[in-house]
Amino acid sequence: MFYVNKDVQVVKIDLLLANIMLSKYKSRSQFKEYIKAFNEMMYYLGEEISEYFYEDVMCYAKSKPVLCRFFYSPENERVVYVMAAAVHTGIIKAIAKRLEKMGWKKKLLIEFTSLRQKTR
Repeated sequence: MFYVNKDVQVVKIDLLLANIMLSKYKSRSQFKEYIKAFNEMMYYLGEEISEYFYEDVMCYAKSKPVLCRFFYSPENERVVYVMAAAVHTGIIKAIAKRLEKMGWKKKLLIEFTSLRQKTR
């Protein structure tokens, strides 16, 4: 999760400069668990983000999918916070470094990985 507080067009430019492409395709079926985690994080963050409305956006870092949730201020429609989740490990950490150079402030970084079962 990042604190951004920028105009939505500036956020999109920042993402492009960080080599993150926004997709017009809205399929988020592979991200059902991540959307659930986003909703749970919103519950725990409570009042801090409850005043904002949000939009989920599919992005790609190279060819790796990244789900972003933009939180907009109701007064001026600026993007105040951005949550991001990726299926592949290490993607969010790399993205965070690039975005921090553009003035994004990292509030929270959690990386989830799935355990692989050994097959016999």
